[in-house]
Amino acid sequence: MKYEVAPTKEQEMLAKPKINKVVQAAKVEFNNHGILNSKIKNIAKRSNIGEASFYRYFKDKTELVNLIAYEIWTAKSILFEQHLQTTLVDAKTGLDYLMGLFDLFVHFYEEHKDMLKFMEDYGNYLVLIDPEQRSNTFSYYMASVEEQIDSFVQMGLSDHSLRDTFEAQEVYDFFLMSLIPTIQSLAIRGLAVSKNPEESSKRLLNNIRKAFEFWIKNKAS
Repeated sequence: MKYEVAPTKEQEMLAKPKINKVVQAAKVEFNNHGILNSKIKNIAKRSNIGEASFYRYFKDKTELVNLIAYEIWTAKSILFEQHLQTTLVDAKTGLDYLMGLFDLFVHFYEEHKDMLKFMEDYGNYLVLIDPEQRSNTFSYYMASVEEQIDSFVQMGLSDHSLRDTFEAQEVYDFFLMSLIPTIQSLAIRGLAVSKNPEESSKRLLNNIRKAFEFWIKNKAS
């Protein structure tokens, strides 16, 4: 027997052409002016609808922002999983998989700056709004990253590519507090003080990778 999964509220909203049109217009507006500085009237104008019509689709700007976060994370998580499978096809140990996961985040910096710019902006926006209005989208997908890291660490403990004192939470903390904020900051701001920002970014990320690998291999030594 085949069971059908009911679409989420967000999927139902995105399936409606008029709402999707507003979403795509808002993404352009947010990219140009930032979430906080974007005005509903300008989003409505870009969508070719009246401002009053906007409020028939969305309660306020925050509801729209949360829907866009859902759409972006859903689309990019699919790409994330596909690229992960392709990149790690030759991985043999838990350590290989962890380094591959690091490289995957760097790939997203190189190829999907739009996503990283939005998530940096989104994180800053969430700090300023009522906690009850915050979406759990970001937490949901970061939880999936935490599960992925844990599975790789357990693999590394089993194949002895990681020391038996190694803890998955430490790796997750590194990704959450160091790598992700760094690539998001690079995506939205670049290295303004550098004459060659892309070259400087690659050098910075390569140095972080070396430090990450050194830390993993030498921890508890």
